[in-house]
Amino acid sequence: GSGLTMLRGTATNCVFTQCRTSMHVVPAVSMTDGTLTGCTIGPNPMKNGQFGRGAIGLYVGGGTVTNCVITENSIASDCNNPDLLYASGLYLTGSGVVTDSIICSTRFVSSKQFQASPPVHAAGAVLMGGTLENCHVFANDYSETYVGNTYESAGVAVNNSEAVVRNCLIEGNRCGNTHAESGAGLTIRAGLVDHVTITGNGPLDGVGTVGGLGVSGGTVKNTIVWGNAAGDASVVGGTVTHSCAPELTTGTGNLAVDPKFRRKGYAIGMHSPCAYAGEGGTYMGYAAPVPDGLTILVR
Repeated sequence: GSGLTMLRGTATNCVFTQCRTSMHVVPAVSMTDGTLTGCTIGPNPMKNGQFGRGAIGLYVGGGTVTNCVITENSIASDCNNPDLLYASGLYLTGSGVVTDSIICSTRFVSSKQFQASPPVHAAGAVLMGGTLENCHVFANDYSETYVGNTYESAGVAVNNSEAVVRNCLIEGNRCGNTHAESGAGLTIRAGLVDHVTITGNGPLDGVGTVGGLGVSGGTVKNTIVWGNAAGDASVVGGTVTHSCAPELTTGTGNLAVDPKFRRKGYAIGMHSPCAYAGEGGTYMGYAAPVPDGLTILVR
């Protein structure tokens, strides 16, 4: 990493900002083991460069990240073909775990070709493995107009059978693309999405036709997708069960009714039709508290 490379040990209460190298685009923090806790990663803007690896903000191939803020890690429109760069905020793979953290205000804006294969990109986070749990992903923007890149998201993109997104709130992310396989909030090609709430996501500055969730593979369950612009759920493959979205008129345990969010935080109460309607009689959507976005103002 341009700010920290972690192979073992613990880093606590650190700030990694304005981390960059003279030519190659590498993450501000790169870790394969150890624990990163209570840290802020960003702002880290990438104005130009090449030979990118993983993400601008944080690369996690192993170890645990907890109670961190990943914010304002951005790719500019004039970047110079940084191959193997997948995300602005977080690239998660292997056995890595990111929990109780915030991913917000990242931007992935480019008209250049990114050579990563398969072509899966996101502003907030890309999962090629690992677990993203109890996290709040919001206010991330994505606009990448190279036609060869298909699977995009402003929030989270999931593309590995071992990848898991669990108990997260994904809201207010904006994507300026039109591919049917994509979702402004979350895109999944492989892996598991479980007990997630996806709301308030949509096009970027009036451009784009992707809504909350795009499913072309993998498994989605116990998830609420409601209140997104440009549609809520686009399902062209994979399996979706015990979930709620206007488009989910078929499938095991699925509902196409208003989940009746509470006034604050997009949680549901006992009078919601999604209460006790999840797998095994659980609540749909995120269940445990996730980090409040306001905490980034007081760190």
